[in-house]
Amino acid sequence: MKIDGLEWMDWLHTTRRESERERKRLGLSRVEWLRRIEQEADQIRSELAANAQPLARDKPQSGR
Repeated sequence: MKIDGLEWMDWLHTTRRESERERKRLGLSRVEWLRRIEQEADQIRSELAANAQPLARDKPQSGR
């Protein structure tokens, strides 16, 4: 599987390196950087939940 012309594992490492460079450029510790990422993820989750469309399913989802 390719993403942006790279094999997925190469893409993953490239993205990680870019993220690490950005963190260092901003002068953030890893803990601060992870907190920011978690806040951004929470915001995206809430936006997705607000815009969620009901799905038709053959079977009800278990465990939810």
